[in-house]
Amino acid sequence: MVWSHQASVAYAAETEADVKSQQSRILIKACDIVSGEEKTILTAEGIIGDIKNSSDGKHVIIEIYKDYTVSYFYSYDERTGKITDITQGKAVQMKYADSIDGKHCFICKEKKSTGKILAIPDGEALDCAEVYLPAGKATLENGFAIGGKLFVLMTEKVFLKYESFIENPVLLAFDGEGFEILEGKQDGQTSEIMVEQLWAASVGDGRKVPYFVVRRKDAEPDGNHPVWIYAYGGIYVLANIRGGAEFGSEWHEEGMKMQKKNCYYDFIGITEQLIADGGRDKSESRYPAVPTEDSLCQRS
Repeated sequence: MVWSHQASVAYAAETEADVKSQQSRILIKACDIVSGEEKTILTAEGIIGDIKNSSDGKHVIIEIYKDYTVSYFYSYDERTGKITDITQGKAVQMKYADSIDGKHCFICKEKKSTGKILAIPDGEALDCAEVYLPAGKATLENGFAIGGKLFVLMTEKVFLKYESFIENPVLLAFDGEGFEILEGKQDGQTSEIMVEQLWAASVGDGRKVPYFVVRRKDAEPDGNHPVWIYAYGGIYVLANIRGGAEFGSEWHEEGMKMQKKNCYYDFIGITEQLIADGGRDKSESRYPAVPTEDSLCQRS
C-alpha cells in the first residue's frame, strides 16, 4: 500500500485467485480514508501487485508481476484518472526508478543483466523509450529523483558472497577501491584447472546458448576425455539453457510451457557442440537421470 499525493487517498493491491483454473488477477484500489469510498482503478492478470509514487507529485506507477522474473507496468495520472499501459501487454524485466521531466524512468535488464536506464514519456509506451544510460559493466539496481535529477543508489560499502567453479566461497566487502575478505579463504589449489564459457547452437531453432566447461588445463580436445554434463565427471559442463531470466523476458519465455522443447534442444545442441569441438567422445558423454534439473524439469 502507498499513500496518494492527495492526503486522504491510499492505493492498495488485492489478489483474487480462482482455485479451479489456477489463475489469479490483481485489483488496484484507491481508498479514501475520510469518506470511506473505494474504487478499483485497474484489474489485470498476475500473481502480485506493487505500487509506487513518483516524486513529481502527479503519478502512481503500478507493477503487476506475471511471474517472479518479469512484470507488466502501468502509469496512473492522479490528476486525470488516466491509466497508460506502459509495456503494452508484454511482460518485461524492469524496475521503476522515478519520474522526472515528464518521463518515467526504469532500470531495464532485458538482454543485459547489468541493466540500462530507460525514460518513457508520460502517456507513451515502452516502444517510445529513450536510453538515458546504456548498459555497462556496473550493475544498476535502484534509483530515485531529487531536484529534477535521477540518481542511482550506491552504498559506501557493498558486501557480497563470491564463489566459482574452482574457488571456495568467501564473504567480501568492497569499498569502491578494493576488496576485503571477511570470511573464508582462497587456498590457491586450483592452478591446474580452467573454466571456459562457450556458445553452441540449439538444435531446434539455432539460438546461441552459453555453457561453461571446467577441465584440467592439460586435457586437450582429442576425443579421449569423458564428460558428464551438469554433473561430475572427467570434464564438468554446465548448460545455461533457456528458461531463466539471464537474457531478459524473451529468453525466459522461450523455455516455458509450449516452448519447453527448446530446453531439450538447447541441451542437445550444446552436447553436439562439445562433440564437434573434438574434446568428447559421444559414447563417453554422461547425463544425470534428471538432466539440468532446474530448467528441464521445473521451469514451466
